[in-house]
Amino acid sequence: MVGKIAAKIAAMPAPDTSQGPTATVPGLTAPVPGSGLRRGLATGVILGSLAIVTVAQRDLSGRPAPAVRGSKLAWRIGSTNALVALAYLRWGRRPVGA
Repeated sequence: MVGKIAAKIAAMPAPDTSQGPTATVPGLTAPVPGSGLRRGLATGVILGSLAIVTVAQRDLSGRPAPAVRGSKLAWRIGSTNALVALAYLRWGRRPVGA
């Protein structure tokens, strides 16, 4: 019994490392799930951050200075970071015409 298992293990093909260090299951050609999920999540976070920063920058461009709480320049520089951009969108704006 042990000899048969050892023979099967010895007959298994070596892992393919030609495409880098991806985790594979012997007998399957696709990578093990998980790495693609992390890459997709990171891509989503980056695209979401870029969208938030873009919305904040466009809002600052079209908003008159009296309708901004604080300095427009400070908000413009700070809102290159998504968290500051969210803070601007939440607390840095006054209603136009007020």
